[in-house]
Amino acid sequence: MTGLLATSDEILPLLASPDGDEPEDIFVEETVGQLLKVIGLLPPPDLDVEDA
Repeated sequence: MTGLLATSDEILPLLASPDGDEPEDIFVEETVGQLLKVIGLLPPPDLDVEDA
């Protein structure tokens, strides 16, 4: 398994806000798709993400 080294600046926006702000993504699948893209991995076939 290979991937990319991600910085905290790339990962932190994907986490829940400590201030309770609403997330950009409604579904966790969208966030997982974005995370996989940041770390350079392809989503599994069962994860329905179009343009994460």
